[in-house]
Amino acid sequence: MPGTVWKFGYGSNMSPDFLRTKKALNPLAFERTVLTGWRLSFPHGKGIEFVEPSFATLRYDPDGAVHGVSTLFSEADARKLDQQEGSYDIEVIPVTLYADNGESAEVLDVEGTLSALSPPLSLSAASDRLLAAGEQVG
Repeated sequence: MPGTVWKFGYGSNMSPDFLRTKKALNPLAFERTVLTGWRLSFPHGKGIEFVEPSFATLRYDPDGAVHGVSTLFSEADARKLDQQEGSYDIEVIPVTLYADNGESAEVLDVEGTLSALSPPLSLSAASDRLLAAGEQVG
């Protein structure tokens, strides 16, 4: 759709309600998706001490897969999300929709670490709840 951008979410950005209420964005559509060749990573020092000690990012892993939600935004809302997220680089990477028709989505990557060798850490409680609720999307 012209004038729109798909964004792959793998944390709080998997929730359309969160995007509407907390980020003041207007998701146009959302699809459950899989990003193959990557895995979640939680690098030390990339969070808020005592609140969320580490934020999720992606790490290249040819055998990995990250399940998330791709959300369709207007170009204006996509750029607004980019500004809100701030410290991420943006990559356009093919994703697979659960519905089985391929698409590409912009992926947020903390400080350009998509292929960095940051060690994985345990999933935060907040991200764990969002992943569990992901089946309700789509």
